[in-house]
Amino acid sequence: MERQIYNTLVNFDFSQAAVLCSLVDWKGSVPRRDYPVMLVLKDGTAIGTVGGGAVEHQVIEATKRVLQTSQPVLKNYDLGGTLADQGCGICGGKIKVLIEPFSREIKQFLETAYRSGGSQQLLTVLQITDKNPVIVQRQIIDDNFNTTDFPAEVRKTIANMKTLGKSHSVTLSRKHFLIEHLNPPSELHIFGAGHVAKAVAELANFIELDVHIYDDRTDLATRDRFPFALSIDTSPIADLPQRVHIPEADFVLIATRGHRHDFELMRWLLTENRSYLGLMSSQRKWQILAAALQKDGFSEKQLATVHSPVGMDIASETVPEIAISIISEIIHYSRTGKRTPQSLSYPRRD
Repeated sequence: MERQIYNTLVNFDFSQAAVLCSLVDWKGSVPRRDYPVMLVLKDGTAIGTVGGGAVEHQVIEATKRVLQTSQPVLKNYDLGGTLADQGCGICGGKIKVLIEPFSREIKQFLETAYRSGGSQQLLTVLQITDKNPVIVQRQIIDDNFNTTDFPAEVRKTIANMKTLGKSHSVTLSRKHFLIEHLNPPSELHIFGAGHVAKAVAELANFIELDVHIYDDRTDLATRDRFPFALSIDTSPIADLPQRVHIPEADFVLIATRGHRHDFELMRWLLTENRSYLGLMSSQRKWQILAAALQKDGFSEKQLATVHSPVGMDIASETVPEIAISIISEIIHYSRTGKRTPQSLSYPRRD
């Protein structure tokens, strides 16, 4: 769930009625496949998106009826139109959207799942009745959750959720099971405050990725240069391992001013599991640094997790282009959990 919509939902004050719209299932080609949600206020303001375009307009129109009845509905939308069609999507697929009054109970479920730090998931069961509205039931999936009474496919999905790390849905007859992996939003930790770090931080803010900056150069690591940073730490690098905790799900970019700083940081950061660890370097610099780290006791398996040279191969030259390359790789990795063949660090045979 994106930062903006999450912050809106958990801080909602209910000063006006609102409707929550959640994509719960799809078939074929659709705008989004990450189970997005959108909140539509009584005054018509929409926060978040379920895909945009004509279909989103139809969803917003449907919220007016839900506001009147206070009853949830499950709506089907066909995106199989043509350019000649009016008010119809043309992606080719079909989506199901749950449209329901946003309540304090839903808010509490989201808060509980998020505060667990990813150790819990949220299960939403939709029972389709002969007459809409749909029956909606929610439960937190924790370590004591009993799956005995659920269908085998649902039990298997729940069991694999921590490994999958993403939301999934199961459709069986007249029931939909949506298992949402509500991790706290990942953040980006940038070591270095130079030109590339600044450009990467600006792009990260644009895609709603919070940033932390670390650099002992107080003339560069400033609030003026990094106005959107959650934190700016100007401590010496040697002090950081004792001062800083980086969650495993967060992303790390090393873009310091020298090889010695890179080596110190790598010795620290490689000792813990990292979702994404990128290092700005040339191929030769990484080979030299990797050899030194291996001599220092780090295994080839540990070194293979490092994205270096960092970024996607888009023939970048300028600072903004390099930043786009890096952010592109982070986006791809956050969505897939895999290194793409387009990555500059992808293993290649000469």
